Order: sequence, then structure tokens, then C-alpha cells
Amino acid sequence: MAENVHHWTEQMLPELEQMQRVNLFSNKEVKAIIKKRTTHEYKLVRRTKDKKDFLSYIQYEVSLLDLIHKRRKRENYYFKKDEIEFAIVARIHRLFKQATFRWASDLKLWLSHAQFCIKWKKKVQLSKLCTKLLQVHGNKPKIWVLAAKWQLECGDSVEDSRSLFLQALKNFPMSQYVWLEYFRAELLYLEKIRNRLNVLSGERGEKYDNHLGPSEAIFLNGGAAKIVYKNAIKSIPDDVDFHIRMLDIASLFLSKTSCVAKIITEIVEDLKENYSEKAKVYAAIAKLHLQPAIDFNSPDGLNMLVKQERLCCEEFEKAVERLNSTEMWGEYFDFLHALHIKEPPTTSNEWKSVCQQRKTMFFKVAHRAHELEKLTPDRYIAFAEHLVQNGTLNEAYTIIESAFKRLNNIALLLKFTALSLLVSESEPDKINKHELLQQFIVCSSNMDCLKKLGALWLQHAISANDSVMAKHILQHIIKKCGKDDTIDCQELYWKWISGSMGINQLYKVFIESIPPLQKPTLKQYRSVLNVVNCLDAPQVATKFYERAIDDYGKDDPSLWIEYIKLKHSLGGMEAVKIGKIYWRAMKTLTPMLTESFVANYTLLNL
Repeated sequence: MAENVHHWTEQMLPELEQMQRVNLFSNKEVKAIIKKRTTHEYKLVRRTKDKKDFLSYIQYEVSLLDLIHKRRKRENYYFKKDEIEFAIVARIHRLFKQATFRWASDLKLWLSHAQFCIKWKKKVQLSKLCTKLLQVHGNKPKIWVLAAKWQLECGDSVEDSRSLFLQALKNFPMSQYVWLEYFRAELLYLEKIRNRLNVLSGERGEKYDNHLGPSEAIFLNGGAAKIVYKNAIKSIPDDVDFHIRMLDIASLFLSKTSCVAKIITEIVEDLKENYSEKAKVYAAIAKLHLQPAIDFNSPDGLNMLVKQERLCCEEFEKAVERLNSTEMWGEYFDFLHALHIKEPPTTSNEWKSVCQQRKTMFFKVAHRAHELEKLTPDRYIAFAEHLVQNGTLNEAYTIIESAFKRLNNIALLLKFTALSLLVSESEPDKINKHELLQQFIVCSSNMDCLKKLGALWLQHAISANDSVMAKHILQHIIKKCGKDDTIDCQELYWKWISGSMGINQLYKVFIESIPPLQKPTLKQYRSVLNVVNCLDAPQVATKFYERAIDDYGKDDPSLWIEYIKLKHSLGGMEAVKIGKIYWRAMKTLTPMLTESFVANYTLLNL
């Protein structure tokens, strides 16, 4: 053990001497580093190895590298990096290798080592790491894709990257993720090569094609990416979502390489030919007009954005004419809804004009879809919410009313009730509250719907200060849904009672609300106690605690602890009663629970 520690300590001496010689660290600091490293090395040679020891040692060395970087900047000294930083980097690699050898199943450990290699541009170590990682975790497609990306983006080796992608496809031929990332990697490499040609030629890469051979010209026209696309579609046929995702990836490179437009045209033609009745296909094609991304710092950026959105809408108009279905109108609605709720980057007049145009277009299309009865319940609700925000409450009510009568959907019933109650506040003669209330009373098939409707009606009754209706509604939802499942409504009701009738009347109302020969549940007690404790009414809280203890004191030690806390917070004569409450609890609780109670009581005194 000690021999290994001394061996590795001796290996550190050259770098430590250089640190002190170039005034990065003082003699005292170097001794502290030696002491800290020796401690870490002794932990690593224990008989029982702990992963935390390796990670803490690695973290210490990484922090030391950051400190050296700051010291170099302060001293303006950037020499001797081979003797100092690279020696520490080599030590960190050694520690990572030892850790990954012992805990090979820990994927985070492997990925941390890879990120360290990428940060320090250690391409050889990264390549070796990829090989070992795939030997251990080769059953995961994401690991193959990560290794291929590292080789392409960090190792600058497109051959190794392609080799890894092909091996991954051999192992997972039906993996959509591998195919999509392979397609993305080919487009990324094509972009990189074309940018390099642009720099070399001093002009557009297409002018440089005259100096290339046939194979190079095919590649620069997107030949490799086309092959990947064709093979992907053959391997995973009849999957429209996969096909659309290929189109989305290609559209990201539309502004960067002109040859990608040819690939996109081919994908679009295949989509139209194979999935001519799919609404999501036409939506994806329409959204292509949003590419390339706009730079709003340019003078014509905003005008370009308006033009793109106009072209998208024109494409959607053609799509709804061709495919007049609920799905197609839904895609059109969702697109304009996303634009409408999108926050503008600035509050300038130009952006306000753009937002107004989006709003106008959204409402126009939504009304058309409503007239054609092509909206789903969720979209009706979103439409109504925006109408309410726009100040047209009556219009929202009319639209939701007709949608509910036609679709008879639970979500629409909730929205219809909410809007009806809002309208009744301003126009009481327009809404038949009795009929609405009867719909609520009859609605008992869906408990979740009943609870939400009950909460709406209860809030309305409270705002109208109608105690009879509030009590009737609360009793109905408790009867239908149960006591414990309606705690939120009960707590809302108790807060209103305490505010309207006074906190002292709350106990009386609570007891009267309990049916004969029944007792409140523990959750009911806790809900009303939450209200009482927030209002700082200790005498009323004492009544509730005494009643709750009579009902549940035998089986719930936490109830006694809360009661003791209340008395302790009051102080004075009330605190004297804590001893009596303690002995009452000891006598009342079941023997199995007294130990837990005593432990919590002791912690309370501490």
C-alpha cells in the first residue's frame, strides 16, 4: 500500500517543483497540495474501494487546474504547460480509468471522462475511451450515437464516425434515433466541408465544384445524406412521424447549404405521395417556410418574419382546401395559436403591429373552424380563453355553449359552467342558474368532473354570499365524492365561514355539517385546523384538537404533538397544561405508538 502511494507521490515532484519555480504556488501551498494528494492516494489503496474517493480526488485535481489557470492569468505566465497542466491531466485520466474499470456499469462516470477529454482536446484518449465504452455499454443505441458524434465533432474523423454509425445500424436496424442522428451527422459534415470550400475559394462553394472529381461533386450535392435518407425510409417504412422528423432535421440546414433544398424537395414529394391524407404532413410542409431562422438585428429581419408567416398561412389555406378535416384545421389552429401566445422580443411599435396581425389571423381562423365544426374540445377551450382575455365574454359563452351541446364533453361542461357563472354576474337574466345547478346535481358519473364543478359552484356561492347554496353544494359533493377527496372545497368553505360569521362560529358550523352517527375524518380535522391556525385563534383550535383527540387520539401520535406545540407556543398557563396532555397521550395511545410519541416529544423539547 505505502509503496504505491510513495511511487505516485514521487511522480508528482517535477510538476510541483515547476509550480513553485514559476511562482504559481508558494512553498507552503505546495506542501498543502502534497499533503492533500497523499491523503487521497491512501484512500485509493484501501482494501475496500469506494467510488466517492475516486470522484473526490478527481474533483480536487480539476479544481487545482482551475486555480492554476487563474494564477497564470494573474501572473501573465503561460509557459511550462507540458510539465504542469498536462501532468495533472494525465493523472486525472489515470483516476478515471481506474474508476471506470471498477465501476464499469456507471454510465455517468464514462460520460464524465469523455467530457473531460473533450474539454482538454485529448482526441487519442477520447477515441480509446469510445472503444472501451462501446464494449461495456454496446447494447444502448444512444451510446453508439454519442461515440459517433464525438468522433465527428471532437475527433475530426468522419471515417470513424461513419463506421460507428454503420455498426450501430447493424446492431439496431430499426432504431429511429440512430437513423435520424446519422442523417443529421451527414448534413453537419456536408455543411462543414462547404464552409471550408467557401473560405478556400473566397466565394460560394458551388463555384468550386468545377475543380472537383465526380465522386466529390456527388458528395457536395448531398449524395451521402440522400443515401442515408433512402435507406432509413426502406428500413422503417409506413411511419409518417419518422418521415416528418427527417424533414425537420433537413430543414435546419436549409439556409446553410443550398444543396439541402434538393433533399427537402425529395422528402416532400415522398411525403405527399405516401401520406396524402395525413394532416400532420401538410402542417410540416407549411412550417418549412419558417426556415431559415431570422436574425432580428438585421434591418429587414422583421419584414422577413412577416413574409415567412404569410407564406405559412397561404400553405395552410391550400391544405385545408385539399383536406377539409378536423385534424387539418386543428394543425392550422395550433400553428396560429402558438404564434399568438409567443412573447415578442421587444415592445416596439413594429412588434406590436406583428402581434396584432397574428391575433387577427388567429381569431379569423378559429371562427372559421368553429363555423365548420372542425375544432376539438381542447381547442374550443383555448379559443374561449383568448376571447375572454380579449374582452368578449358573451361571444366566448355562446361558442362554448354551442360546442358543449354538440360534443357533450366533460371539459366543455366545466368551461361552460365557468363562463355561465361569469356571465350571470353581469347579466343575471341571461343565464338560467336553476337549470345549470340541476346539471351539476345530475352529473355524478365522473368524480373528477364533479369535484371541479363543485368548486366552481362553491366559489360562485361564496362570492354571492349565499350561505344556503354554499352549504347545499358542499354537502352534495361530499356525499358523491367522499369526505377526504373534497378537502380543498371544505377548506375554502371553512375560510369563508370564519370570515363571514366569525371564527368563534366555525366550530359550531363544523359540528353541524357532520351527519348524525358519523364522525369527521382526520383529513377534515386537519383542514379546518389549518384555517384556524392561520387565523391565530388558539381557543377555537383547542376545541378542535380536543374533539379530534377524542376521535383519533388512540391511533395518531402526530395529533398529540401538534396539540402540544400549540400549547407551547401560547406560553404562560397554557404551557403548564403540556404535562397533563403528555400523560393523557401516554394512556390513550396504543402501546405500539408510545415509543414514536416519546421520541418526537423529546425532539420537541430539544
